[in-house]
Amino acid sequence: MLKHILEGKRADDDTFRTAVIVNDLAELNIDKSLIDRSSLIQSDDVIAMQNGCVCCTLQHDFVTQILGLAKQRIFDYLVIEASGVSEPAEIAKLFADCKEDPDHVTEHNTEDTLHNFARLDTCVTIVDSADFFNNLESIKQSPGKSSVSRLLMEQVEYANVVILNKIDLVNKTQLSKVSENISILNPRARILTAHNSNIDISHVVNSGLYKAEEFASFHHIVLAKEEDVKYCCMEAVARGQLPCCRSARTNQTANSKVVLGYDGPKKDSAGALKQKRHSARFGINSFIYEARRPFHPDRFQNDFIAKFFIYDDSDSDDDDHNDPRRPIGNRLNKAWQKTMDAQKEAALRKKQKEAQAKKVSRTETMGNFLRSKGFLWLANRHDMVGILSHANNIMSLDFPDRWEALNPKAWEGSEEEKKVIRKDWVEPWADRRQSLVFIGTDLKYNAIQKILDDCLLTDEEFAMGPDGWKALFGDILWDAACNNDDDDE
Repeated sequence: MLKHILEGKRADDDTFRTAVIVNDLAELNIDKSLIDRSSLIQSDDVIAMQNGCVCCTLQHDFVTQILGLAKQRIFDYLVIEASGVSEPAEIAKLFADCKEDPDHVTEHNTEDTLHNFARLDTCVTIVDSADFFNNLESIKQSPGKSSVSRLLMEQVEYANVVILNKIDLVNKTQLSKVSENISILNPRARILTAHNSNIDISHVVNSGLYKAEEFASFHHIVLAKEEDVKYCCMEAVARGQLPCCRSARTNQTANSKVVLGYDGPKKDSAGALKQKRHSARFGINSFIYEARRPFHPDRFQNDFIAKFFIYDDSDSDDDDHNDPRRPIGNRLNKAWQKTMDAQKEAALRKKQKEAQAKKVSRTETMGNFLRSKGFLWLANRHDMVGILSHANNIMSLDFPDRWEALNPKAWEGSEEEKKVIRKDWVEPWADRRQSLVFIGTDLKYNAIQKILDDCLLTDEEFAMGPDGWKALFGDILWDAACNNDDDDE
């Protein structure tokens, strides 16, 4: 969905200019980095906000950024991609008319408010159709408690548009039940279905659907107290550093390090003390895994991906109509289609059962994963940037581009260009790295770090270098080039 908005096209082919705010609760903003690597939008149109949520600790910076964009008068729309654990009600109230909200007016020390410069148009929530009922069951088992599932339900309830995504992982009956339950939770919402979040953007851009009075009861106050912040952290914030001793939150092994997300209150750029709502209400936190050696492709696949996740191979599904086994003739076609539907249903049920078993194993071993994403370095794709993305049970890997080490501008550009491109470089491997963010509750970071460390090349394997890795594991890009040469002969 964000991709289509960034491309600046409506369904009627009218073009528009869009600015984007990308928010990530972790200290590393992977989503902003991915946008920077793409050609969808100019980098100066994308603003990164990380190490907190725009619904709580980054509120002041968030308002400042929007006011600055609005006063430029060069953008038609602003897309706010909030972190997956943000509370939409807390973001929406920042756009309220302060005269109508006495509590809101006390938060401002300036006459400039968002209400005077921008209109909140649409609140959109994307639902994982395949995992929806697991979340619903969790709420039934713990009524009234602030769980992650409760947060997801609040996101559904505070929405004008709900997109039922991953519809390829549920059958028609299951999808119908998900839609019915969404309608019960939020009867006002427009419900759309999607695969890979592809929708007609006219449903979410300039829709005029948002009406504040319809969501008047959504406010959950979480206040931080001055004494909640350690004195050393206050000093660090005053110096413009990360709060609470980053070194104390770092777990270093021989080949990697894990940096735990700071879980307490902190001061924002205006000096106001803020509590991270996702931590205080739902116990959600994050950590970053970093390493400067590649993963062994087989160990990473077998001991991490295949063992704990369902791999997303939906894009490779064959179209029944193009199946060469498809018989000719209407009567035969109906019988064949019935057989194919039955086989698909059986395969889907098997996949769902496998996903549930892996979720149990994953939770017991590593904690409750909500999301993971980041950059990946595999020994059999030495020159290709790997993009890892996971939500709930589904893990996807993509290799869309080369590392910046192979960008000519990193070597022949101006000193300023080279400085920007080389910001993540560590010799001798330049920007090749593992840089993964994990988000969830009760995450067992020591166990996760151990699993991933065991997937890295051993000292002996690492010492072989790229030529040795190519001899042992192959090189997918190199193999593809060789196959093309053979075909030409």
